[in-house]
Amino acid sequence: MRQSTGESGSYPSGYSVSMTKMQIRFSLEAPLSEAQLARASDVPKTYGILRVIPADSPAGLTVEYDASRVSLEEVESALRLAGIAIAK
Repeated sequence: MRQSTGESGSYPSGYSVSMTKMQIRFSLEAPLSEAQLARASDVPKTYGILRVIPADSPAGLTVEYDASRVSLEEVESALRLAGIAIAK
C-alpha cells in the first residue's frame, strides 16, 4: 500500500525553484532490522530523496522525495539497494 502527497516549493528571495515534493508510505515485507535502519538512513544521500522516516508500524516506511528530480521507480530501487524489501 502506498499513499502520496505533493507540494511545490520556492525560495523566498524571489529565486523560484521547481520542486515537486512527494511523500509516500511503503508497506514492507518484514519489520526493519537494526542494520536495515542504518542503511535506510543513507538513502537520502541518493539524488532527489529528501528523507526516510520509519513508520509507526514496524513494517512501514515513509519517503519524502523530489518528483522533479527522481522517479518513484528510482526511490524503490534505492530502497532495494539498501536491502529493504517493499511489499507488493
